[in-house]
Amino acid sequence: MKHTMLNIENLCVSARGNPDSFLVNNVSLSLKENSVFNLVGETGSGKSVLAWAVAGMLSKDLRASGQITAGGLVTDQPGNGRIQASTFLIPQEPGIALNPTMKVKSQVAEIFRWPRRVPKQKSLTIAAGILGKLGLSISAANSYPHQLSGGMNQRCAIAMALASPAPLIIVDEPTKGLDAHLKKQAVDLLKGLVKKGKSLLCITHDFSVAGMLEGRTGVMLKGKIIEQGHTEQILNNPHHVYTRDLINALPENGLQIPAEINV
Repeated sequence: MKHTMLNIENLCVSARGNPDSFLVNNVSLSLKENSVFNLVGETGSGKSVLAWAVAGMLSKDLRASGQITAGGLVTDQPGNGRIQASTFLIPQEPGIALNPTMKVKSQVAEIFRWPRRVPKQKSLTIAAGILGKLGLSISAANSYPHQLSGGMNQRCAIAMALASPAPLIIVDEPTKGLDAHLKKQAVDLLKGLVKKGKSLLCITHDFSVAGMLEGRTGVMLKGKIIEQGHTEQILNNPHHVYTRDLINALPENGLQIPAEINV
C-alpha cells in the first residue's frame, strides 16, 4: 500500500498588503508516493504559486495559511522552508536556476558530495554517469549552463532531481517552448524519475502532458482547484465546463477558445 507523499489542506496564499485577494484559495490535494499529480490551468491560475509554497520558497511579499505535509514532515506555516529537505523544485527556466559559474557536471556532483558525503572524484564520476544516461555527452557535462540549449539545461535539472535525496520532485512547466518531439523526451525523463521511486507534482498548462504522465490531475482556475481525479477521467469525462473548454482548446481538438468562467 502506497503512503501519502504530499498532502495539502486548505492552502491559501495572498499578498501581504492585500490579504483578501487570494492567489491560491483554499486548495487541498493529496499525492501518493511513487505517483504523479498534474496541476493544470491557464497562466495566472495560481499553479506556480502553489508549487513555490510546497517547496518552501514563497516570496516574503506573500503570506500563506493552511497545512502542508511532505515526506512525513508537517508545517502549518507553508512557504517558509521547513519542509525543503523533502522537496526538489525544477523551475520553469532551468538554465536560470543553474549556477552560471559552475560546470553542470560539478553542480550535479555537489548533491552527492555534500548531502551524501561522497568523495569529490567519485561524485564527479557518478554525476557524469547520470548525465550520460540522460543523453548528455562528456563535452556537454563539462560545459557551463549558458553554453547549452534549453533542453540540455532541462536534462541537467532532471539529473539533479535524480541525484537529490528528496522524495518529492516539483516541476514547473517542463515542456514550455518545446516542440512535440522534445516534449515527449521531457515527459519520458519525468516518467523515469517516477520509475526511480520519486513522487512528481507537475505544474503545466498543457493537458497533453498530463495525459502522457497519467496519475491524477487537478484543474486550477483563479486560485481554486475546480476539479480533480484520475487523469484519464478528467480527460475523457470532465465534469466542469471550464475543464471541457480547456480540453477543447487543445490543438488536436481544433483550438476552440475557452469562454470566461466565473467561480
